[in-house]
Amino acid sequence: MTKINQITLKPGVVKALIITAVSLLLGLVTTFAFQVAAVNQGWGMTGQTGDGAKAARGIVWWILGHRGILYLSALWLAGFFAMLLTMFNRWYTAILIYVGLSVSLTLALYQKMMLRNEAILPSDVSELASAHSLLKMLDAGMLHTIVVAVIGFVVVFVLLVMSDWLIHHGAWRNQPNQPFAKRFRKVLNIVVAPVYHRRWPRIVTVVVMAVLMSLPVVMPTKALDTIYGALDNQPQDFASSADAAMNGPMLVFLKNANVNTVYMDEPDGYSEAKMAAIEKKYTTVAKDINATRQNSSFKGQTVIYLLSESLMDPERIPSIKTNQTVVPNLKEIMSQTASGLMVSSGFGGGTANMEYMSLTGMPVAGYNKKIDTPYTQMISHVKAAPSILSYFDSTASIHPFNGTFYNRKGAYKKLGMQAFYNTDSDLSGGLPFGHHLPGGGYISDEAAFLDLEYYIKKADDKDSQFVQLLTMQNHLPYPENSLELPDEDKITADVPDKEAKGQVETYLEGIHQTDKQLPLLLEKLNETSRPITLLFYGDHWPGIFTFVNQQKNPVLSHTAEYFIWQNDAAKEKNGTGDVSHPYASPSDFSSMMLQMSNMKVTPYFALQTEIADKVPAVANFKRLNDGKLAFVDAEGKEISESKLSKKQRDLLADLRYVQYDLSQGDGYLTTSNFFK
Repeated sequence: MTKINQITLKPGVVKALIITAVSLLLGLVTTFAFQVAAVNQGWGMTGQTGDGAKAARGIVWWILGHRGILYLSALWLAGFFAMLLTMFNRWYTAILIYVGLSVSLTLALYQKMMLRNEAILPSDVSELASAHSLLKMLDAGMLHTIVVAVIGFVVVFVLLVMSDWLIHHGAWRNQPNQPFAKRFRKVLNIVVAPVYHRRWPRIVTVVVMAVLMSLPVVMPTKALDTIYGALDNQPQDFASSADAAMNGPMLVFLKNANVNTVYMDEPDGYSEAKMAAIEKKYTTVAKDINATRQNSSFKGQTVIYLLSESLMDPERIPSIKTNQTVVPNLKEIMSQTASGLMVSSGFGGGTANMEYMSLTGMPVAGYNKKIDTPYTQMISHVKAAPSILSYFDSTASIHPFNGTFYNRKGAYKKLGMQAFYNTDSDLSGGLPFGHHLPGGGYISDEAAFLDLEYYIKKADDKDSQFVQLLTMQNHLPYPENSLELPDEDKITADVPDKEAKGQVETYLEGIHQTDKQLPLLLEKLNETSRPITLLFYGDHWPGIFTFVNQQKNPVLSHTAEYFIWQNDAAKEKNGTGDVSHPYASPSDFSSMMLQMSNMKVTPYFALQTEIADKVPAVANFKRLNDGKLAFVDAEGKEISESKLSKKQRDLLADLRYVQYDLSQGDGYLTTSNFFK
């Protein structure tokens, strides 16, 4: 019995109080650490600051002003620790596992926020299968810290396990009066002794904690929104980073983990009759479009979608001054063919979303704001995933890296991609070329372009062929002075952030090497008699341009160059129409490619063509709470949906019906001829 102010407490009650106090303390400390990682960033997003003193004041303000959210996050984490303690029944095991996970998640959050300005989301969990590849993307300092920490945790854990065994089963048990063992046992017994001596309290605790912790994941979203609102949740739907800084990374993760999350809200008037009317409408539109186009198939032709990792023209950033033009060939090519700026959904990351939109024609911003990555969150569950791949006899994707990222293998199966060649592929042929730039960490674009040429040459003369290439050469990190290049290829740059100068120069040297390979690739493609159409685009900016304020420059910081090019054989076969748009969403690309190829369209791509031609580019980087979309007009200005004409809004409404029918709805169009 323990007496506190004459109140007698039973040992079980004392133990429960100690467990509760330790759990809450760890939960509060972890919540604080997560908040530091989210706020102490130089992006300038809501609640963020790279100034340490301002970050500290901001965190104090958050704790004082958001106590409800603070308590919710701390309670959930406290429950998680209590579960660990109950399951393993040892203080040292539970504490080491909890602290190890907390430190790892804090570092991962800080690193992701620093590189991509995004919070950790449930969709990121799927990337743990590629942990070895993720570690390669970290800078040497961070990787060294992680290795030392892991070794330290392992050593401490092994020592405690050995002590536990010695005390309860080994030599120290048989020599209780040995002086050293007696003293050491007295100290260690605090952490190595079993917490529970009976089974039923453990079972009850685990069940109760599991039920309570699962509530944010299984409760209806409307009920949770009411609870979160009462706790002073202030949603920042335009960016997960701002939401994390304002409401805490833990809450952002839990909100996005809810299993009742809908992909889209049902549009008013959705019904089987409505979808039949849309099919009929765009069947007529398709007939009108097809009356002006001569090609009914890509037989004997090749279409290439080439996504160039992190490629953009740095001259569009006034604050970057370089000693030479970084991408002169790209500029020259763009001046001679259909080209413009692609409006990206991400900054420093999100490659799979650009890929998804370019293949399917579905804007990511059209889904519920909690759908961060369709490849991992929804594509395996949708009614159908129509894509440009249906036009081709042979389809393949080439990615000179690990193939497990973003659930690509599962996504490709749903989309109809027949082959996927990557560094862990067991398919015949694989990647014949795998060399790197001198000092580079990834397979070079020169090698990737050679792989592309290799598979184009394998095409059957009579078949239609689609090949997608996702490059890796210019992926982060960008270690200072890492590339071993001739002096004429060295890039020097003046940038506002002097600490980022070395990384920026490495990045610029990398994309300069890509630029040198571009005309060589086009020359090779032009030598063949097979008609070839190439869609080339950068997917997003590199994450190191933290000196560009995304809030003040949202369009600038979310645009990358694109062009659609034809070799001479394709021009002779298809004509030379110009389909340039100053700004285009990736969801516009396939309809633009079909138009440039003089190709007849299905009713689905008739709708896509109408949207690409008559509606401004969707600003997929803007995720609004009311289901509305934002756009970028021909002058590069962001505009709201309310500023569109009635005809433009009607087209968007039709797209919403189609997108909903395929994702959340009843799939009426899947049994129709809408996609044929």
